[in-house]
Amino acid sequence: MKKRLCLSLVVWQVSLAVCLAPLQAQETGWPSTVATNAKLVSVYSDPRFFEGPVWDGVTGKLYFTAFGKEKADTQILCLDEPGKVTVWADKTEGVNGMALGNDGRLIGAQAFGHRILSYAIGPNGPTDTQVLLFNTALHQPNDVAQAPNGDIYFTDPDFDGKNKTSAVHLLTANGTSRKIIEDMQVPNGLKVSNDGRWLYVADDGPMNWRRYPIQADGTVGAGRLFFDPPVAADKRTAPDGFTIDERGNLYLSGSGGVWVVDRDGVSLGLIPIPEFCSNVAFGGPDGKTLYMTCDKQVYSLAMKVRGGQFTRTNKPRDAAASPLVGAAPQPSYLLQQNVQYGTGGGEPLTLHFARPATGNGPFPVVVFIHGGGWSGGKKEDHTAQAIEAAQKGYASATIGYRLAPKHRFPAQVEDVKCAIRWLRAHAKDLKIRPDRIGAVGFSAGAHLAMMLGTMDPADGLEGEGGWHDQSSKVQVVVDFVGPTDLSATLPEVSQGILKNFLGGPREEMPEAYKKASPITYVNAGDAPMLLMQGTKDPLVPGEQAWFMAEALTNAGIPGRVELMLGDGHGWGGKKLEDSVRGMWEFLDRNLKP
Repeated sequence: MKKRLCLSLVVWQVSLAVCLAPLQAQETGWPSTVATNAKLVSVYSDPRFFEGPVWDGVTGKLYFTAFGKEKADTQILCLDEPGKVTVWADKTEGVNGMALGNDGRLIGAQAFGHRILSYAIGPNGPTDTQVLLFNTALHQPNDVAQAPNGDIYFTDPDFDGKNKTSAVHLLTANGTSRKIIEDMQVPNGLKVSNDGRWLYVADDGPMNWRRYPIQADGTVGAGRLFFDPPVAADKRTAPDGFTIDERGNLYLSGSGGVWVVDRDGVSLGLIPIPEFCSNVAFGGPDGKTLYMTCDKQVYSLAMKVRGGQFTRTNKPRDAAASPLVGAAPQPSYLLQQNVQYGTGGGEPLTLHFARPATGNGPFPVVVFIHGGGWSGGKKEDHTAQAIEAAQKGYASATIGYRLAPKHRFPAQVEDVKCAIRWLRAHAKDLKIRPDRIGAVGFSAGAHLAMMLGTMDPADGLEGEGGWHDQSSKVQVVVDFVGPTDLSATLPEVSQGILKNFLGGPREEMPEAYKKASPITYVNAGDAPMLLMQGTKDPLVPGEQAWFMAEALTNAGIPGRVELMLGDGHGWGGKKLEDSVRGMWEFLDRNLKP
């Protein structure tokens, strides 16, 4: 984790992302998420090895798996009360890790039978068992997790290590399975983040945990080390199953007990366990009990926080479709492409629109505006972000607009204004909130987003695209490396881009440069802004963000600046992850109740 140095500028919070050495894990100790005076309580014990804990809120029971000495001696148990269990499923062929599916069914990774199974939960056992996947080429499916959109992930470790063919698989709703991670030695436990953006996987090889960004199609991007426990190599034990709380903290079993780690991979402390701990799950009537399955023991521990599953709204069991083999996929979003929102210069203007697949809304809106120096780029550049917004409970749009030099300023401003007016004019049909619209822009698109956040109808530039009875102003802006004052001194390469956009150099048309600058229109009541800028940007100097920060501060507009020290016109890796997370937090704070 990189430290972030925070400064303040009146109502502004200004943070500088600085590149420092990674923080060491905090000293071990009971984490703050454990309830005051809580004690580890044994709720069940016998000579077997326990795994796969899952709490079902409908029956109000804990279910977990048991492995005896013989391979055939594998069961799913139900904890009726402390010290008392019933056999819920017998001779399971090695069902190991389990997860509560979005449809309320129990999903299990069947190690010896090479299957992924789905059980309907009945009071005395499964009332229906479905095979989601059967593949004899699998080693032994070990753990399973489901994303909010219905995608299922499972680990298939090669514990022998002879063939080096361990993998993490993606199983989609239509029954298609594919390997998505093949660079881990022995993948074991896994979990999807509450928002569906990250896949966390334990690796028994180096005995640590990795994190992978989940892409729009369910596959993952490049992974990175997430947490390496501060335990000597010869004292470590293999990491196993884990869970997540409502704040996004991870509870990782391995090397001495359960490590509690925040979303940035920083240890919050260790819950020491006397035996080897195989897995953990939140449960209890209020979701604030942590259950830990171990060798010969199952423990409980009172917590201050709820489990992540208690913050996710799943479909009722009797009304939800399970991800059956051969069933049609059930995406979590609806996407309408190339919707015409107006006409500009005799050309149709279009956008892609997305919203959650379920719910009547009305939903807050996030609009994405592509970059490209006002002369390139396309709305499709941000379709994935629009879909991600829909998966987070927003309606969203990615806007196409006319490009220079064929169409010079103010065409681009007129077009994005028209798009906002069109959204508001069709708010009822689109199930959106016309009073909660935010704009996120990149480079030239960020310039246009800031124009939407600062300009009032009296400022003009509304164009002739239509819907003039509606406002074109947005309620919040996120700017990634956008120019704020075009009249200021800019690098030579940027001057060429601006000449193409505006039709001439600044010296010959100073009023046009001023008219095209978002900073010109700042006044009280404008949209809060999050401005992100690299300090070594060869196109947009870092001072451009400060110019806007000062203007907004003087007008009493709240927001934040994030300067990426040493970065140029964009950045990647951990910094980008932090920026994207900060973007969603800023949008949530300003657009959601």
